[in-house]
Amino acid sequence: MNEKGITFLVTADQIGISETGAGQNLMKIFLGTLVETSKTPSYILLINTAVKLVADDSYALDSLKALVGSGCTILACGMCLDHYGVADKQAVGKRSNMVDIQAVINSEAKTVTL
Repeated sequence: MNEKGITFLVTADQIGISETGAGQNLMKIFLGTLVETSKTPSYILLINTAVKLVADDSYALDSLKALVGSGCTILACGMCLDHYGVADKQAVGKRSNMVDIQAVINSEAKTVTL
């Protein structure tokens, strides 16, 4: 595991509820801003529809790849990848499970849920 720091538990492929695409734009901006900050998060944990963000056609793929390049570990819930049909499209991060995701949450200094 990485050095203790901040972890983001992301539960959806957008921020808030939006039928107009605003929520996806907010998520894209948020992840892009994370790339530009001086402190890279230790982990980004993706569960539920958030696993769609690691798909090869995701609007967030470039930002997630940049975060990995900066030392962030991305874990995507394997059950969720299967459920949403994106397991074969995963282009970034590691397939994981709730045991590992919970272990990260318990080991990190701070976890923020989106």
